Amino acid sequence: MAKLVSQSTLNDERRGRLAPPFLFQSAEPKDPGSISPAILALTIVLLFALSLSSAALPMLIVSACVALLVIGLPHGMFDYLTLRKAGRGSWIRLASLTAGYCGLAAIGFLGWQVAPTFSLVAFIVIAISHFMEDWAPEGSGLFALAMAISVIALPALLYSAQLSALFILVGGANAGAITDYMRLVAPVFGLIAVAKLIIDFGDGKSDQAWRNLLLLAAPLLLPPGIGFAIFFCLYHSPKHFAAGRRDLMNQHDKPQGFFLYMSVSSAAVVLCVLLAHPLIAMSERLIVTAFQTLSLLTLPHMMLPYIMDKVRKFSTGNARKR
Repeated sequence: MAKLVSQSTLNDERRGRLAPPFLFQSAEPKDPGSISPAILALTIVLLFALSLSSAALPMLIVSACVALLVIGLPHGMFDYLTLRKAGRGSWIRLASLTAGYCGLAAIGFLGWQVAPTFSLVAFIVIAISHFMEDWAPEGSGLFALAMAISVIALPALLYSAQLSALFILVGGANAGAITDYMRLVAPVFGLIAVAKLIIDFGDGKSDQAWRNLLLLAAPLLLPPGIGFAIFFCLYHSPKHFAAGRRDLMNQHDKPQGFFLYMSVSSAAVVLCVLLAHPLIAMSERLIVTAFQTLSLLTLPHMMLPYIMDKVRKFSTGNARKR
């Protein structure tokens, strides 16, 4: 009988032991005077967004949401490989894992229809917990929390009206009040993050510090949604995508088949959410679809280790009874 992926192994991965792709190597460049690909990519995108006129911003926001769906969303589809490997040798176990995963996504979808403001708050809290994993390897839980909160809350400082409008669009009329709370926490955690960056500069970790500084500058200086998309598509998604490819794909997996599965699955989820909002303009539907789709997959993505642990204990108990 194939062994399930252990809870400790999954927790180790969740703590951030991820293999960074070429854009985000954690080590300093070999040439002290060189610019790392991470800093170069983030700088180019940030400067391009800042150079656009205000008239182009609505289209840029829509483009950012499309990027979240096309570039950012597929990395979560590696959960399919996790489920498949964990359920190998028992179709009942695989069916149970898949049902639990899909059930959580269905609960999230129902939550958006019944209580959108609560669902938005829950999504923000879950997202912060998930994003903390990206900075966990840098050694400070407080810094990881500060960065995770900052990439979400910093737009409230310079773009509070736009952020409130975005929250109202996604989470209903009462969701605009979330911005007020973000305006309170953003300066505190932003300063904590900056303090850690100063320490990193002093310790010679300039590449890491510059990268994190750019990840803070994007949500602070750009309108809501755009800075978040830069973080999600250029840092979070590639980092987890590389880890999934390293840990879950083997020589027997066919990349073309997996990527076809990712594309079809992502498109199916996006289409379901898109069709759930037929009464608003297409540009607004894309914005709502981007954030709600991410939330639907974030919950089961985060809960997957818990689901697998419960199924493992259930399977072990049945085996002992036999």
